[in-house]
Amino acid sequence: MAKLGGWWLKSDPLGEGEELIVKYPTNYFYRDSRPLGGRLYLTDQRLVFLPHFLDALLGGDRTSIDLDDIAEVREETPDDRPEGRSRRVPPRLQVDTRDGESHLFVIDGIEAAIERVNEQRGSSTD
Repeated sequence: MAKLGGWWLKSDPLGEGEELIVKYPTNYFYRDSRPLGGRLYLTDQRLVFLPHFLDALLGGDRTSIDLDDIAEVREETPDDRPEGRSRRVPPRLQVDTRDGESHLFVIDGIEAAIERVNEQRGSSTD
């Protein structure tokens, strides 16, 4: 069975018939925790964050978001952040889920990533 990840990343099996679309090196911000280094994988069914081995040893865990559970994907800019939050962090990919959770990822090529995720979301509902 194919899997996401590798020797330096936590791994996660691909589901039956699931295909990898693209992967991005990323830092993941969830709630008010410290950023976790790793990779963000877009498959034809979900977004998956896998932390680097060291961050996994320090308590970082994988995150999997089904494309059908995503309410919105957009760019979070420094101006969107609440007062007192760092404005030096670069713009982040914000993934809001239907249950009210927000996941933030720092990645290069954020506009193209947003477009790619939204394209895949559209094709997953066809």
